[in-house]
Amino acid sequence: MADKTTTRPDPTARKGGRGWRPWLLLPKVLAVAVYFGSLAATATAWIGRASALPSQADLCLAHLLLTRLVIPALTITLLLGALLTLQHPRVLAAQRWWQAKAAILFILVPGAHLFMASRMMLLRQAMASPGQPELAMGLARQMEMGFVLILAASAVVMFLGRHKPRFGQNWARTFAKIGSREALLLAIGAVLAGCQSSPDVSQVQEDGRRVASSDFALEFFVHGPTHAATRRSLRAKYVLLPNRRLHVALADEAMPHRFPGHYRLLSSNEVDDLAQLVDRSSLIAEPTSPRAEEAGVAGSDQATDKAILYEVTVTSAGRTNRYRTTPEESPPTAKLLDRLILLTGGRLPANPARNTP
Repeated sequence: MADKTTTRPDPTARKGGRGWRPWLLLPKVLAVAVYFGSLAATATAWIGRASALPSQADLCLAHLLLTRLVIPALTITLLLGALLTLQHPRVLAAQRWWQAKAAILFILVPGAHLFMASRMMLLRQAMASPGQPELAMGLARQMEMGFVLILAASAVVMFLGRHKPRFGQNWARTFAKIGSREALLLAIGAVLAGCQSSPDVSQVQEDGRRVASSDFALEFFVHGPTHAATRRSLRAKYVLLPNRRLHVALADEAMPHRFPGHYRLLSSNEVDDLAQLVDRSSLIAEPTSPRAEEAGVAGSDQATDKAILYEVTVTSAGRTNRYRTTPEESPPTAKLLDRLILLTGGRLPANPARNTP
């Protein structure tokens, strides 16, 4: 009889269900390449022309490259970028790199178009009028500076979109506050409609099943040693975002102010189970325990096996609760940690070195 072997899925492997993003991202990359390449070619041809005074051939070549390559590629890029943004608009709008990129594009696209179009129109008129070579040379130099500035700004936008710098932003805290304004608007709407909003972490559907609110998020930091016998006492950081991504960092990689790199995309049922656990245990109102208050370890990463402390932030339905506690003083919080360990591929008990996601 053939042996039956079971394979355990890799928790760090990319999961399915990414929707239309791969189909939009690849053509956007191609459109960006065509835009930047044709813009660089236009600028090189214009700046490297034979004489200081441009000719009609130089002007026609620049106009042809701009209207047939640069502008169409830029239009496709902006359209695909807007479609990609619509997949997660609330999450992207809260990130500083996206805000900086949007601000640059908001100024660059109309400003560059008006400036270059006006310079080109005035240059045509100056070249058509005899006796105005100085004016034509001045306008040509202005177009040279315009090409250089547009290329530099485009390179900055490409850098922001590719590397996504944080600009000092703590993404875990930012995502935990994303739903605040939406919750306020929903509360105002409920008052105007004569309804009463529920303070529960989870929401009840028509079939009676409780589901997590749209802004449900968690940040769980375990102040423990970097080498421990079980994942329960190992220093770790878990961050669950509203987009169902559960990020995790263990041992030396777990730092209070460092965002975890590894993540697993949870299913809706798994997120709902976490929300129900938080709801049943009333962790949205859990206070800081006396022992954790006396320890005063907020922001500290030093702990021993005999002094394991939890630093937890729970957000749901516009409410955020931050507290510190210990496994002995808050068994529900310890149970929440066990659930996070299981969701990230760990076992109870287990060797952290073999169960690192």
